[in-house]
Amino acid sequence: MQGESLSNFSLSQCITEASKRFFTEDSEATTFSFPVIEATDRNMFPDTLTQLTLKTLGKDYRCSFLINNVNLPNYVFEGTTKTNSYIIQIQKKGELVTHIKKLKKYSSWNPSGKFLVFSSTVFKTPKKIATDIIKYLWEENVINVAVLLAETKNNSKSAVYSWYPYKDKNCGDQFHVMLPLDHCWFGILQNNRSWFEGKIPKQLNNCTIKANYIDIPPYVINGQHGFQSSNYFKSQGIEINMLNMISTTLNLNIKYGVSKSWVQVYENGTISGDLNFLVNNSIDILFGAYTTEYHRSRYFGFTWPHLQAKIVWWVPHLPRLFRFRNMQNIFKIEVWVSVTSGYVLISFFIWLLSIYYKNEATSYKSFATTLFSNFGILLGFSVKLPRSLAIRCIMVLLIIFGFDLTLAYSSYLTSIISTPKYVEKFDTVTDIYKHNLKTYFMPNSRKFFTDDDDNNTINGVSIHLIKKKLESLSKHKSVLRVCRHF
Repeated sequence: MQGESLSNFSLSQCITEASKRFFTEDSEATTFSFPVIEATDRNMFPDTLTQLTLKTLGKDYRCSFLINNVNLPNYVFEGTTKTNSYIIQIQKKGELVTHIKKLKKYSSWNPSGKFLVFSSTVFKTPKKIATDIIKYLWEENVINVAVLLAETKNNSKSAVYSWYPYKDKNCGDQFHVMLPLDHCWFGILQNNRSWFEGKIPKQLNNCTIKANYIDIPPYVINGQHGFQSSNYFKSQGIEINMLNMISTTLNLNIKYGVSKSWVQVYENGTISGDLNFLVNNSIDILFGAYTTEYHRSRYFGFTWPHLQAKIVWWVPHLPRLFRFRNMQNIFKIEVWVSVTSGYVLISFFIWLLSIYYKNEATSYKSFATTLFSNFGILLGFSVKLPRSLAIRCIMVLLIIFGFDLTLAYSSYLTSIISTPKYVEKFDTVTDIYKHNLKTYFMPNSRKFFTDDDDNNTINGVSIHLIKKKLESLSKHKSVLRVCRHF
């Protein structure tokens, strides 16, 4: 091998080694983006390099390849999972823009993945080319990137360029501070270090990110514009408090702004509201009780809640109950009816068995005395045991039931005596509408009320009536207005 063939073979070995080390862990999916048109320049050999790379990956590392034509106009390719890594080959300066535009057509597009950009072209200023590539990918929200380019003096040896955007107290704007991270020659890494780890440190140098929000309690409560520090004694809502805590932990500055309306993503890919700011990189985060929807997840990243917690709402209630009334409400009336019915049935069954067994004790021959004895068992008193084995077995079950009932009753009794008890004023949706109160729904909850049939109900209220009462939160700044109507 000589000349260009030797340099292509060396570069293909380096790409294969990088794929083995960084891209084939945990059976993750890797997207390859190679040129599909043969270059006319004598210094470019994309077809040869592509064949060498794919052949090695398929033979030695048993990789499977799915080939798609990304040149179809106005088409979004559906994918099941996000791609974790990308390997992109360019032929000339500026070609990366075309690759990224095509890759972004995929629903599996993942700017948080690992990106390896390489070229068989020998550039006169490889460091400047690598700087331009990393700067462009930074604008596309890609941080974890390595650029593999052939050295000018020795074409068979390639340099790996990368950068650490937050190194030396920077905030991702010092693109000229870039040195070769590693060198590769026929698949042998000189420094034998990772190309993709440690790009984001635990302390972010007091850098600034921009976040817009919708004022919607309890997620956002009276949020403030501009910068604000974390305050553990002032609650501005779950999500603002969480972001403030994160900013304190990571040493970040968050500049808050308010959104004027809810955002929406339509089936044709059209977006509205502040999502346009996310697309244009005018803001970094958008929050305010946004739910995860299919169309949003195709174009934007979203977070999952880390804690399975409940939200406690303050609701109107009737005056406090007196202690005696509290004790009456330990169990609901249905529970008392069930316990009494079971107690009478078991006593009746024991009385019948005592009549059947002639040698049974006389205290169980009468239904009244049987009721009295069984009631003593429920209270935990000692009673005279029956003589027959069948009745004794039933008595054991009654003793276990009485023990559980007494334990539950005493626990509820202790709780009620130690804490005040209130009566819920509105227990169902029907009660809310009977008192002519307003209800508020999230805008995307309209999809649950598509059927106008009066026979379809929610908590006893027809969907038709709920649709009449339904008012979008986009017309109101705060859910606290619901409480004011009470």
